[in-house]
Amino acid sequence: MINAHKLKDIPFHASPNVGGVMSGMPTAVVIHYTANQSLSSAVNWLCDPNAKASAHIVIGEGGDLVQLVPFNQVAWHAGRSDYQGRSNFNQFSIGIELVNPGQLSKVGDAYCAWFGKEYPQTRVAHIDNIENGKTEYWCAYTQAQIESLKQLTLLLKQHYPIQWVLGHEEISPGRKRDPGPAFPMESLRRQVLNINRHEHDSAFSKDEPVSGKVIASRLNFRSSINGSPRSGPLMQGQSVFVLEEQLGWFKVQVQETGWVKKEFINVLPDKS
Repeated sequence: MINAHKLKDIPFHASPNVGGVMSGMPTAVVIHYTANQSLSSAVNWLCDPNAKASAHIVIGEGGDLVQLVPFNQVAWHAGRSDYQGRSNFNQFSIGIELVNPGQLSKVGDAYCAWFGKEYPQTRVAHIDNIENGKTEYWCAYTQAQIESLKQLTLLLKQHYPIQWVLGHEEISPGRKRDPGPAFPMESLRRQVLNINRHEHDSAFSKDEPVSGKVIASRLNFRSSINGSPRSGPLMQGQSVFVLEEQLGWFKVQVQETGWVKKEFINVLPDKS
């Protein structure tokens, strides 16, 4: 239950790193990872004036929630941000941080976070980076976290006119990577908003090509799904026509046709 823009029966630790009251109701939820190892250290950091950052909610690996900022008050979580013609997401979005180290490094047979903690292989997601062709290692989120996040987002949607559920990387492409490729964004959006990412952007279910823009800083353009890169990479902001979708890939047309990973294309609204 939400009362006076706070969750009932959830610990509240007021962060000093806040702006004023939002000019309207929040319309977006932005997901982040903490890049640290515990709920308590994340809360302590986001309540430290030296951090100059905050979020409305932090969710621990066990699914525990801590609120730091009322939902109608500006938290400092998005920074420079732009999406679908709107900018400065701090002013109208709810920031949710999930305790997760983010990308891991492989050291021998071990997978370690930047702060030295080793994570078991059951928590490691092997992700092929389409831009450089290398395999990256990311820490998977716990089921308890994802379930808590889903229930929280559904609750927020009941109380506020939530239109978007986005990752930090989507509103700050090229600058941020959280919540990262191990986060099940498509699944969360389907369950909360009853739409997939491309319906979220423009309802990609058409017989005619639709327009899109590249949101990655550099995006490999491949001759086939998982095929070799062809002519030079597509650049951030470049326009494409989306022709079809298969297995998480888009076939796009620039001067020639090729395949790109669909999460790096922002499908634009149909203006017809």
